[in-house]
Formats: sequence, C-alpha cells, structure tokens
Amino acid sequence: MKTQLMIGVSAMALGAFFAHSQAQPAAPFEQLEKCFYSYAKSTDLCGFVRVPENRQDPNNQRQIKIAVIVRKATAPNPKPDPIVFLEGGPGGSGTAAFGDKLRFLAQRTPDRDLVMVDQRGTGYSEPLLDCSVEGQNSRISEYTQLALCRQRLATITDLKAYNTDQNARDIQDVVKILGYSSWNMVGASYGTRLALTILEQKPENLRSVVLDSVFATHINVIDQANGILGVWNRTYAKQKALINNVAAGIERGTVRAKIEDVWWALVSTPDEKAVERRLNELRNLQAPERQIQFLSTPPSSRQFSYPMALSTICQEEFANADFTRGAATLDSSWSKSLVDYVFKTGFLQFQERLLACQIWNVGSTQRVTGFVKSNIPTLVLGDTNDINTPLEWSTATARELGNAQLITTKKQGHVTSKFPCGAALVQGFFDNPSQAVAANAVPECKGSIVPNPK
Repeated sequence: MKTQLMIGVSAMALGAFFAHSQAQPAAPFEQLEKCFYSYAKSTDLCGFVRVPENRQDPNNQRQIKIAVIVRKATAPNPKPDPIVFLEGGPGGSGTAAFGDKLRFLAQRTPDRDLVMVDQRGTGYSEPLLDCSVEGQNSRISEYTQLALCRQRLATITDLKAYNTDQNARDIQDVVKILGYSSWNMVGASYGTRLALTILEQKPENLRSVVLDSVFATHINVIDQANGILGVWNRTYAKQKALINNVAAGIERGTVRAKIEDVWWALVSTPDEKAVERRLNELRNLQAPERQIQFLSTPPSSRQFSYPMALSTICQEEFANADFTRGAATLDSSWSKSLVDYVFKTGFLQFQERLLACQIWNVGSTQRVTGFVKSNIPTLVLGDTNDINTPLEWSTATARELGNAQLITTKKQGHVTSKFPCGAALVQGFFDNPSQAVAANAVPECKGSIVPNPK
C-alpha cells in the first residue's frame, strides 16, 4: 500500500494539532502521511477512526475504519467547535463532497474546522462496499452481478451492520476521538435523517445543527412519490393541463414521445417556460426522437457506494413497505401513466430496488420513525422546487423539533447550502444559534427567500 499509516498517534501530538480542543482523544487516531485527495492542504488532518462493526452483536468483535479529513480553521482566532458534515445518499462520500457541496461553506467559515466523514462502507472507509469487480463481467445480468457481490462482501463484513443507527454512533465516536469538546453538525439530504437519528441518541456536547433538504424520519420511501407530485402541483400548476395532455397523447399513441421524456422535462428543466417549450416539442413530434436523459457522469464507487445504499434502504424502507397501499394513495389528478412512472421507475426506481433488496437479503432493522424532539438549536433549510426531499418534510420537521427555525428558499433546488445563499445562512446561524437568522438581509439570498408555508 502506497500510503503509510502512522498508527497510535500520541495524545501529546494530537493535543498540539488540536490546540483549541479541550478534551483528549478517546482512542488512537490513525493518521495518514499522504491524504486521500489532492485538495488536502499540508495542515489538514487525514486518516482513520476505528469503530465497532456491529454494536448490536456481542459476538462480532470486528472493527471497521471510518475515513476522515479535517480541514483546519485558517482564521487567526479559530472557534473551538468544528462543523461536522454528513453527506447524503445513503452511500455518498463526505470527503468527496468538498469540491461540490462544501466549497462555499468552507469559504464562509474559515474560523472553524470542517470535519468531512466517509460514513461506513463509503468513500475511503474500510471496508468499502463496492461491486465494481463483479460489474466488469458484462456477460451476466446486473442482478447476477449483485448476487455475486453480496456473496463476496459477506465473507469480509456483516452487511446487516450497515444502517443509519450504526452510522449515527460512528459519527459520535469520530468526534470523541478527534478530541472536540463541542461541535456543530450539517446534514444534507439523507445526512439529515442521519443527523436526526444522532439527535434521538442524545449526543454529547452538540452545540447546533443544520438540516438541509430534510429526508424526514416521519416519512417512508412510498411518501416520496407523492412528495414529487406535490412539488409538481406547486411548481407547474399553470402547466398541469399541458403536462397531462401530452401524457394522455403518449398513452393513446398520438404523441410519438415516451412518458420518460415528460419525466425528464419536469425534473431537469430550469423553469416553467422551458418546460412548456419542451412539452410542446414533444407534442408536435412527427417521428420518434432519441431520448436525452439529463444525467451527469455516473459517480465512481469512491464517490457513491450503491451496496451501502442498498444495505440501508433495504433494511429500513423496503423490508416492510406496503407498495399496494402506497400505489393506492397516489395523486390521481395527474395522468396515470406519469404517476405510474414516478412510482415504479423514475427517480425512485421502486421496481428495480425491490428486486435488488430481495437479492441483497439483509432483512429489516429498526430506525427512528415519527418526529424527533430536541432542544438543541437547529436551522432547517427547505426549497420550494426540491423534488428529492419536498419542502413539506422540512416544514413538518422544523415544527416538531422544539428549538428550530425554518428558512424557505425558492428555485435553489436540492441542498441549499451548496450555493452561496445557503452557505451564508449556515454561517450566520453558527455564529449565534440562539438568534434568528435575518435571511432577507443576506446579500447572497436577495430574491431567494420566501415566507414559510403555513
């Protein structure tokens, strides 16, 4: 292995590195001589924290490694409480998020350490749950590849231990081992469900929390289909008749497009006028056109672990999901073919994941359900146009937390804090969590703040 580990860094060395931390590390930190990423500075701390693989199984004595990068504060008088970032997914890499979700936040908060964590099974954490080896065999189906991958990974790790509860306890262990006496937490997308689980576990010394684009604990995966339709009801109210008209034409065969063309127009077009133009193009097609899917380059296994996503989602969502009941509750004011596409395929890929979960075979596990209550100051960010985690989930979560303030933006999309406006709101909140953030006074948010839903 090219990187050399310095195992068992002394408490004295860590104490010097974390000069502004008051508590001593709870266990050795394995520091890397060469960091995972080229973006790391010489002053950054890169390495591993060891945690139990399965805290619920007394017969399992294995430990796994959680990869961590700490971007050290650069301000002359750094604050003692870092920002711990929790990436979404599940399956996303926290250390890979620096150039995307964390760029503006890091610029706005030079007075605090920024702790980026690869949650268990992801990024550079060990073991990485990865099926790329099996994926190289194009002669077998993707489901056969998945079955072979599960068989291989099961020989080295307990796949049932990869879930939100264990993940949440890992994060708290990381903070303790790094020696911080107080800390702040930012969760994005699935990272908000992870953050809410940490709140439910009554963490030590947690100063404040930001929940950005809430994947709420009180909802389940079936609710997401209706959530998407709800966002469309709000965002495309004036275009709804046109949308249904095009979808109905596709059903009858008079429109030569496919229903997924309508889907992609709605999820990837920047504004209502652009949607109208695209739908009219589809309605007036004289011949089938090549479908263009507005997708970015697929992430690498280091950026996103599909097996980790499966282990979490299959145990916590699909194991007990009632899809018949779920389908019956969907909004019938939309074209049936479009609703079916949203529910069965689309962004959520219910049908594919249901079969994948049967192959992955990790059973079910308990997760936090219902609303979480907490007195820790919390900033909740939601956006009117977020179809991944609809605004209603952020609103309901903020109302029930007990000590939360909600800020609603428009047309920022999913994960507000990756943009200048959201990053400025987070920075203002961390400066004084007990005080309401004057969002309308933030220059970066001009024209983007709207009243909270009633």
